[in-house]
Amino acid sequence: MRHLLKSLAFFTVAGISSLLARETLLEVKGAFYYPTSGEFRDIYSTGGMFGAEASIQTWRQLYTWTSGSFFIKEGRSIGLKNQTRIAFYPLGVGIKYLFPVSWADFYLGGGPLAVYMHIHDHSPGVVQKTCRWGGGGIVKGGVIMTPFNRRFFFDFFTDYSFLYVPVEKHHGLYRHRADLSGWSIGLGIGCKLGNLNKKTKNQVK
Repeated sequence: MRHLLKSLAFFTVAGISSLLARETLLEVKGAFYYPTSGEFRDIYSTGGMFGAEASIQTWRQLYTWTSGSFFIKEGRSIGLKNQTRIAFYPLGVGIKYLFPVSWADFYLGGGPLAVYMHIHDHSPGVVQKTCRWGGGGIVKGGVIMTPFNRRFFFDFFTDYSFLYVPVEKHHGLYRHRADLSGWSIGLGIGCKLGNLNKKTKNQVK
């Protein structure tokens, strides 16, 4: 048991040291979310998407990222205008490639998404609460700027999420997909950890 604990401690320290040697970007993000589904906009309109993201340097300018976000909005049903509320939480993982210049890092990336959706309807004759998992993907781009300090940065970004959730309606008589897809444009604020002194041949001095 003692040898096992020593081995676990060694690999844990080695793993942490390896991560600290790599550039890691941690940020909180806020965005304006524009759903591309006309039905969604008719019920809930547009709103804010908020979340956090971590990106770890994998190889040179290639980074692996993981993120979590949330969108919560109240609306009115089509026709009777009864109150309804939606909340969905996209969780993602993927890769992005940075194109560095002397004053900024431009990037492109993408990856798969999982999403948990919760709808609370107040309309008579329908299921009051609907909770479902769905999925899709995301493509993203932006520019990371460090105007004041190399450790702190601003991330001006835009992305498009393809999000679909299977929803059973009217007691199982038929099924359809809830389309949560949409554009986001916003700002992230974060910090860089790890070794920032490494230069690559892609950087413009």
